[in-house]
Amino acid sequence: MIVLSAIAIYTAAWLILFSTFRKRQTPSAVFRYVLPLAIAAHAWAASESVITPQGYQLGFFQVAPVFFIAMNVIVVLGSLRKQIENLFLILIPLTCFSLFSAITIYTREPIASIDAQLAGHIVLSIVAYSLLTLATLQAILLNYQNNQLKQHHAKAVIGIFPPLQTMESLMFYMVWAGFILLSLSIPTGLVNISDIFEQQLSHKTVFSVLSWLIYATLLVGRQTFGWRGKVAIRWVIAGFVMLMLAYFGSKFVIEFILS
Repeated sequence: MIVLSAIAIYTAAWLILFSTFRKRQTPSAVFRYVLPLAIAAHAWAASESVITPQGYQLGFFQVAPVFFIAMNVIVVLGSLRKQIENLFLILIPLTCFSLFSAITIYTREPIASIDAQLAGHIVLSIVAYSLLTLATLQAILLNYQNNQLKQHHAKAVIGIFPPLQTMESLMFYMVWAGFILLSLSIPTGLVNISDIFEQQLSHKTVFSVLSWLIYATLLVGRQTFGWRGKVAIRWVIAGFVMLMLAYFGSKFVIEFILS
């Protein structure tokens, strides 16, 4: 099965990456060849899960692998210029979990048809959510790095992570990019709403706006007051929690609790 093949290749890539980081080396050429194979198998598996002869299956567990494709591709492209491969240490296990869940957990989400307008909103949302999720993973790694340095455990992070300033700059770069796309995805989503309560989109809308306000506050605080370190990390994580409640939280409640 293609899903199990993707998981196996991802696991091999993770083990290669983990080995190089333990030795405080840069990711090897083998990792750079194996990872695209994993992503290709992942894309194949995700397309089989989402695209059906009757339409698109956009259930909670079927959609999650699509988000991880976007995140993995973004990190691959970003790693061509910046040292961000360490994100894969967290990202690959989460990707494997999403793929396994997609084939083992049943969803009651009905088959959907998608027009061009809705497709544009979905693409914007996926890329925005992916960038902001990556910013959160970066914030988690930044927090770990900061704690290790404060506890005088420099050997645990030197050679594995870029300098703190670089890590923080990358986090804010992802937040900015994700925030811009989120600012576009929210109004394009509202255009597709005919009855916010009948379509059960009120919670999603509220949490999406709350996440936008949190990220906006963070970016204003960064520009105006120079927010950084622990303060910035808390705001990034808070925005991410609201964002996950907006989409995945709402879908989970609708599909598995209210249905």
